[in-house]
Amino acid sequence: MSIPISSSNKSKILVSGGTGYLGKHVVGASVSSGHPTFVFTRPATPHTPPSNVHLRDEFRSLGVTLIEVSLFLSLKILHKCYNLSSIFSLHMTNRK
Repeated sequence: MSIPISSSNKSKILVSGGTGYLGKHVVGASVSSGHPTFVFTRPATPHTPPSNVHLRDEFRSLGVTLIEVSLFLSLKILHKCYNLSSIFSLHMTNRK
């Protein structure tokens, strides 16, 4: 017997790097499971690849909330909010 779970009982999921190679699959799984899903990502620029722009549009159509903020600013915010001594950012980049 399965017990239905209302969306109010679902965890809110934040995926940092959700538009990346692995992140997009994590976002998809979260949305498929019915979780309110948020993606922490860099702002789109004129140099953002069309495939990434399309992915962002697809996420929005699925109800995903995109939080676009520079990585540097987000790390400063986390540092201040949690009084951290160190932050290790393991985001990958393919920029040349």
